[in-house]
Amino acid sequence: MEKDETTELSKKLETIEAELQKFITKAQEETGKAGTASAETKSAVEKLTAEAKSILNRIDDLEKRMDSGLENTDDKAEKSIGELFTESDAYKSAIAADRKIVDKVGIGLLHKATMINATGQNQPLVQAYRVPGIITPPTQRLTMRDLFPVIRVTSNLIEYVREASFTNNAGYQATEGAAKPESGLTFEMLHKPVQTLAHWIPISNQLLADAPALQGYINTRLLYGLKLKEEQELIGGTGAGNTISGIVTNASAYNDAADTDGDTRIDTIHKAGEQLEKTFYPWDFTVMNVADWAAIERVKKTDGGYLFANPQAVNSRMLWGRPVIPSAAMEEGTFLVGSSMAATIWDRDDATIEVSREHSDFFTKNLTALLVEERLGLTVQIPDALICGAFISED
Repeated sequence: MEKDETTELSKKLETIEAELQKFITKAQEETGKAGTASAETKSAVEKLTAEAKSILNRIDDLEKRMDSGLENTDDKAEKSIGELFTESDAYKSAIAADRKIVDKVGIGLLHKATMINATGQNQPLVQAYRVPGIITPPTQRLTMRDLFPVIRVTSNLIEYVREASFTNNAGYQATEGAAKPESGLTFEMLHKPVQTLAHWIPISNQLLADAPALQGYINTRLLYGLKLKEEQELIGGTGAGNTISGIVTNASAYNDAADTDGDTRIDTIHKAGEQLEKTFYPWDFTVMNVADWAAIERVKKTDGGYLFANPQAVNSRMLWGRPVIPSAAMEEGTFLVGSSMAATIWDRDDATIEVSREHSDFFTKNLTALLVEERLGLTVQIPDALICGAFISED
């Protein structure tokens, strides 16, 4: 019974193969004219292909049933129904038709699709591994607050009195009863306002609720951004408008008249320190750009050894016995030597973080503002205790 059914199915498969051949020829003609087969032709091929696959599956099932029902006889040389089927003209025709369809239409009867995974994002079969947290960019070292006194203040204006001039006429009394020499002092009142540094970022309430750790990350980045701006302003703020007037802006100029063509960066720093100490203020530190300090570290002696650094050791940042502060906020090619007595940083309000929905239409949009701000001032009460200049080119 199974053998008869298999034969009948094989005949149907031959009929389908013949029909497929017609549509393959038609698809070739359409492709030659229009560049692709028509939707009707493709639909017919897909329908015939589905029928052929269904028949092949039925034949396969019959073959398995017949193989399992064979008795274990001595006639082992007799071929099974499955072997007879695979050697039949119908099966060979199906194989040939399958190859033609794959080559010419792109649909196979007997070929199964190879399972491969997609690449890139949104893969359907393989779940990506998410690295925990967020990769944070590098941060700049902040140093200006370490160089000068920091004092808390409760006002929005800093006033200070500075000696404007001193006439020293100290001397001998010419004779008894004669007038003694008279000296003089004058003073001036100066003031600097407290300024506000701030910035903020909007974030949706949903994101704050769904990713609670994100607020901490944003707060940290906002605080760093605020302190980075503070560092830049403490060094180079212009004082224009409601801004801080920085250290470099108020420093005395380096007298480069003593420079010679053979001077190195090291020579220039020493001469600037000499100029500072002639004013009787102590030389406490040197500030320069990271690139300029790196150039000094690479200075070599005549025997090829490094003058200031040991490449195999951790080297202190010292020059002429004073600490060197490499800062990206200092313009490359410039330097500052100074005394800690020269300036004072005044803190009115420490950096704070505030969270609010009371901004514009944030309430109706489910948005929240994260705000970071501080209030501070800077006074440079002794400009002579800061010397700023430029290095001679060593090219």
